[in-house]
Amino acid sequence: MRHALHRYARATLVGSAALLGALCAALPAAAADAAAQERIIESLAPAERQAYVQRLVARQRARAAPSLDIDVTGPVLTGFNAPTTLDLDKAAAPFKLVVKATDDLSGVNSMVLYAWGPQGLSAQPVILSASSPPLKSFSVAGGIGIANPMLEPGPWKFSWGYGYDGASNYSYFDEAVLDALGNTTFTVVNNGGYDVVAPTLTEGVVQTPSVSLSSVVPGTTSKPPWLRLKVSAADTGNSARAGVSGVRATFCKVAEPSVCLDTVGVTFATGQANVSLYVGAQLAVTNSTGTYDLKTVDVYDHAGNYNYYTSTAFGGTTDFSAYFPGGTTIKIKP
Repeated sequence: MRHALHRYARATLVGSAALLGALCAALPAAAADAAAQERIIESLAPAERQAYVQRLVARQRARAAPSLDIDVTGPVLTGFNAPTTLDLDKAAAPFKLVVKATDDLSGVNSMVLYAWGPQGLSAQPVILSASSPPLKSFSVAGGIGIANPMLEPGPWKFSWGYGYDGASNYSYFDEAVLDALGNTTFTVVNNGGYDVVAPTLTEGVVQTPSVSLSSVVPGTTSKPPWLRLKVSAADTGNSARAGVSGVRATFCKVAEPSVCLDTVGVTFATGQANVSLYVGAQLAVTNSTGTYDLKTVDVYDHAGNYNYYTSTAFGGTTDFSAYFPGGTTIKIKP
């Protein structure tokens, strides 16, 4: 279980419900895999990250056909510079972050840069999206509004990041790469209260333990059925309380851990100490039948903090039967 300060963005940089699903939707076709790899990379010590990413890139190249017109490499970061201050006491505080990158064939799709907060326990992702279709030469400069009003005041530092291209390749940029290009440290001014405490999972119920792919949504002739959970979570905050913003639960096959089903639920109400959310996802006729076990649960608040729980059945430390006493599996039938 771990937590980090997250804020996701639409368009150039706009605050959202801080769900990982929103990040996946903004990235290339293989974004779900890329987001899963990000979790693994971020769990590693900084000295281990580069070697791990290099192995991923080598595998990526090995799978590609030996052709000069197939893009198998991620974007190259050519420019980076951050301002020295972010004053959240000012309305629509500007943050003139400069990011430049190139990609040889498919073009740059998006860039994600992470900044550590004062306590060194939380990381803030900044998503910068290129236009569609992706651009071979990507450049973002000018006023970018930070929408999260609950960032912790004090020193922050951009320490790593990723670049994604139109062929779903991705690159990893470590602290040394960013430092070599420009300023990476800035000070957040915030006298309005902040929240750096992650919300927690309290209980849940799997409301669709058995679902048939041949069934349809009532009142339709072809819409596939939904998976549905009810999940409760709590948020305490510290000098302010952001309130729970959403939950994501992932079910996977124990014997085939890469075969998974993702469910998501959100609420736009802020400041709530306790919430109960309906978390769900619509199936597709292409889904694999069989039994899926609850693998992970992510709980987010509106300040972007999250707790990430992983089941002991998949090598984690959480016994989900304590939170879901009615069962933690979903059976998909023909």
